[in-house]
Amino acid sequence: MINFAIVKRWVIQAVTSELTLANQDVTTTGTVTGGDLVATDDLTVGDAATITGACTLTAQTAGRVLYSGTAGLVSSEAALAYNAGTDTLTVPNLTVGTSATVTALTATIGANGVTPISAPTGLCNWQPIAATSGTDTTPADGTQFVTSIWIPCNMTITNINYLIGSVGGTNVVYGVLYDSTGAVLRNTAITSGGATVGTAANIQTLALTSTYAAKGPGRFFVGISINGNTARLRTVPAHCQAGLFAGSVSQTHGTSPTVAAITPPSTFTADKAPLVFLS
Repeated sequence: MINFAIVKRWVIQAVTSELTLANQDVTTTGTVTGGDLVATDDLTVGDAATITGACTLTAQTAGRVLYSGTAGLVSSEAALAYNAGTDTLTVPNLTVGTSATVTALTATIGANGVTPISAPTGLCNWQPIAATSGTDTTPADGTQFVTSIWIPCNMTITNINYLIGSVGGTNVVYGVLYDSTGAVLRNTAITSGGATVGTAANIQTLALTSTYAAKGPGRFFVGISINGNTARLRTVPAHCQAGLFAGSVSQTHGTSPTVAAITPPSTFTADKAPLVFLS
């Protein structure tokens, strides 16, 4: 132990340039003023420390945001960072209390999507005002009618529902849920070609073979396939698309359907978007 009272003058002279402490203790109740103070071991300040120049913590990584960790230890982690070049603060999780004021917000929603306060019970691509809304469309074996659908938040999807046209029965039907690229996410039962088309001018619910946890906001696509031209389905007519993408694609149906990825439509074609909602 170096008694500061004894070597006070020496310390004052030394720290006017640089003071380096290597495995030594310095105890003082006064003020140490000078140039650089380099501690290669531990430096404990009992009351307060005022640093008027730069402070470098060599154990930390550049760009990380510092915080007080266990027992007050200055800590950081890779996920909590600040980029001075782009003026960007990266925070993996943020909890806001009663209110928050945001100015000029530019937000990017990541792979985890947005969790709503309460989940929607259903999302439709086009809102019919009657059971006869839209175009009464004749399907064809091997042709799938495809529509885009916007999912605004995270949602567990259990069913694909569609509006049957003026004729039901006879044919069988199945539905497919695709992502924005046309990759298959889920489909309804395709055993024996699918479910028998329901009653005319009714909503038919087709259960997915397993639920799908969709992450929103994002664009998805829904396809409806019917294996013949007796039954009908309702589709979105011309000049009523309201931003929808719609078209038809080839898919093997018959009694042994093949569910495969598609090239989703990027424009709207009238009478091709089935009236669907997800639930």
